[in-house]
Formats: sequence, C-alpha cells, structure tokens
Amino acid sequence: MKNLTIFTFIFFALRLSGQSAVNQASTLLPPGNSNHLIDVRPESFEEYLVQLAWKNSPEIDGSNHDIEARRQEISLAKKEWTRNMQAGLNFNDVSFPYFIRYGLGVREIGGRLIDTSRFTRIATSPLWQIGVGINFGDLIVRKHKVQYAKSKVKISEADQNLKKQKIRAEILKRYQEYLSAKNILKVRLQSLDAAEANKVQIANLFAVNKVKFEDYNTANKAYFDALENKVRGEGEIKIKKIAIEELLGFKWEKVEPVQESYKK
Repeated sequence: MKNLTIFTFIFFALRLSGQSAVNQASTLLPPGNSNHLIDVRPESFEEYLVQLAWKNSPEIDGSNHDIEARRQEISLAKKEWTRNMQAGLNFNDVSFPYFIRYGLGVREIGGRLIDTSRFTRIATSPLWQIGVGINFGDLIVRKHKVQYAKSKVKISEADQNLKKQKIRAEILKRYQEYLSAKNILKVRLQSLDAAEANKVQIANLFAVNKVKFEDYNTANKAYFDALENKVRGEGEIKIKKIAIEELLGFKWEKVEPVQESYKK
C-alpha cells in the first residue's frame, strides 16, 4: 500500500509538471495555430523565430519524410534475406497407402488373414518431410546492406542539418534587417518633425518678408524630402515583415506579441 501511494504521488507530480511545461510553451504559440506548438521554450525571441521557421519549413518537412523513408530502408535491408527463403513439404506416396491399408494389425486380404505387422517398416517410414532453403549469399551481404542503409540515413540527416543552418541564418538576417528598418524609420520621423518645424518657421518669416524666396523654397523641399523618406521607410518595414512571414508561415502581427514575453 505504501508503494502504491508513492507511485500515485510521483504520477500526479509528473503530470502537473508536464501540464506546466505545455502551458509555458503555449504562450509562445501564435493565436489560432495549435498544430505548430513549440514544445520547449527557447532561450530568446530570436531562437523562437528560428524554431518556428523550422517547424513551418516545407524543406524541413520533406527532409523529415526522407529520413523516415531511409530508416524504413534499414528495416527492409534487415529482412531482405527472407525474400529468397524457400520452404517445401513432401508426402511419401509409397508408404502412405500401405499405412492406410495394412498398418492396422491383422486384416483379411484375398480371403486370408494376414498379419500386417510385417509392413510396419514401410508404415513407420516418414510420411512427410519439410525442407527449408536459404540463400547464404543474402546472409553474407545482409550486414553490408544494413550499413549502407544506415549511411543513407546519416546523409539525409546531414542534409537536413545543412538546411536548418541556412534557414537559421536567413531568418535571423531578415529579423535584423527588420529591426534596422524600424530604427531608421525613427530617425526619419525625427527628421520629418524637424523639417516640418523649420518649414513653418520659414513660412512665417517669408510672410513678413524677412527671408528670401530661395530660403522658403529650400525649407519646403527639405520637408517634402523628409516626408518622402518617411513613406519609403514605412514601405521598407512592410517588405521586411513579408520577408520574415515567408519563412515563419504566420503574419508578423501574430508572432510579434510573443516578443513581449521575453521582455518581462
């Protein structure tokens, strides 16, 4: 009874621990996509983006199927020797009739009583035989075929790791480009505010003939250049978002809130 109590306690403890881990991981999931849950919380938001990109990559998904197919080839290579195995069953067509007719003691044959025990030697000979044939050549090469199949699995795994490295580098590069675009936009907005303030000031001075038209024209040009840079910067941010979404498989607006959980 004591052992049962301890086992029950451990079971519920593990269950609660598992639920806690799942709940923690669930906070890293973009809303409405429960089929792409990341099992373990990454150490950083950047690593979260990497793992999310891996999960939703068609290349990685295809390589997973390729690795599984290669592992099936190992199983097939281990059993391939049985393909040429032969089994045979042979009935003795001579002793079998005698056994049926005479192997049962004294019998009347042709009006005479005959002891059929003299046919015992015939009757007790094997009535059937089983034979199994194995191609020893298949057994000899079996080990090499299994090793070859295992090597193909390692090649597929190495290829998948290479794909993961490329995806990691690409998603991190695109994320940094997005952050840079945001910072550049902040500077452009500050420039726009300064250009707008200067434009208003020069316009007021020009209205009372305290500045030349060239000064007024220069201030206006500087303002519209700053405004153009602001619009261009906003467009660049949208392009950077699309580039990230291409690898993640989600709208950036669904992924970005997860970043807040890493700031706490």
